[in-house]
Amino acid sequence: MSIARVQLPDGRIATVEIPDGLSIQQAQALLNEQFAPKKPEPPVGSAGFSLGDTARAAQQGLYGGLQSLTDLFGAGNAVSRSNSSPAGVC
Repeated sequence: MSIARVQLPDGRIATVEIPDGLSIQQAQALLNEQFAPKKPEPPVGSAGFSLGDTARAAQQGLYGGLQSLTDLFGAGNAVSRSNSSPAGVC
């Protein structure tokens, strides 16, 4: 093995051991590949938040809470059935 000084892509100088059978140019190419600057990750897109989604979730929670409260007096009683959520809410 031989020892060589090589310049890394970020400008630093490193002293490295080069295995037998590998030229300094080949070692330099391998080091450039290994220490190359990383590509930035693409930005994360929007979660698709909308005011309509928030209102729908609040309405579902309200109906669910009222349903649970009226079910305390007997599941499926008259008040409980009249408080069931409207079509398309849940």
